[in-house]
Amino acid sequence: STESEPIRLPEHSDILEILFQFIEPPSESRNFRQPNIVQLKFTVFFGGAGAAEKYVVYGAMNVYITRMWQMIDEYPIEVLNHSTKHGYPDLGNLAA
Repeated sequence: STESEPIRLPEHSDILEILFQFIEPPSESRNFRQPNIVQLKFTVFFGGAGAAEKYVVYGAMNVYITRMWQMIDEYPIEVLNHSTKHGYPDLGNLAA
């Protein structure tokens, strides 16, 4: 592969679109705010949380973890898996 070739990322485009919005606002945006992740589909939410950790997007990591604290009752296993894998012991203990 050369420098001019695009790099294929394993994450679905829905997940990457949200993640990229944490890094750089859309060009048409005048009053930029971070994306609202509250109503994301389950797979997009947890996929985005994992991608934020994988690519170390600090702003996204914080937003996803903050939201997970609110989701413990609804998705305890998924929150436990994410928190254990990515080093959030307080969140993991509460989810367990």
